[in-house]
Amino acid sequence: MKLSLVIPIMNEEDNVEPLLDAVYGALKAYDYELILVDDGSTDSTIERVKALSNERTKLIIFNRNFGQTTAMAAGIEAARGELIATIDGDLQNDPTDIPMMIEKLESEGWDVVAGRRLRRQDGRCTAISTTYLPEGEDWKWYVPPVLGNNRYLWLTWEKKSKQKDG
Repeated sequence: MKLSLVIPIMNEEDNVEPLLDAVYGALKAYDYELILVDDGSTDSTIERVKALSNERTKLIIFNRNFGQTTAMAAGIEAARGELIATIDGDLQNDPTDIPMMIEKLESEGWDVVAGRRLRRQDGRCTAISTTYLPEGEDWKWYVPPVLGNNRYLWLTWEKKSKQKDG
């Protein structure tokens, strides 16, 4: 199997259908598994996943909230793919970016590829130097230190903000 996509979710009942549609569409050309880790949802997230998921989807269910880090770790532990990608379940991370990251990883021989998105829709804001992310550039690729023999794709997003000189 080429790819394991791990997505922690919690109380995402309204996002389940668009999330699954986006993932299935973005990864249709790949041999992949989708691992959703429900981190103690109290709404109908689990029922929606069960009703809408396909044969590529695994669902890990926590009986209470343990936090995103624990949910992510459980998904990574269950992963069987040659590559592991992680995104959030709120669709702030675009699954269509994953094929670009795979291409980057394979064409340049990296073990880890991470992308940083400039535009998020949630109001969080992190100052990023314009010399680090030039004006108009949506992605800046960088490679964190290699983690063992595993190969990872990380998607992290930050909203660009203007920095004042002086």
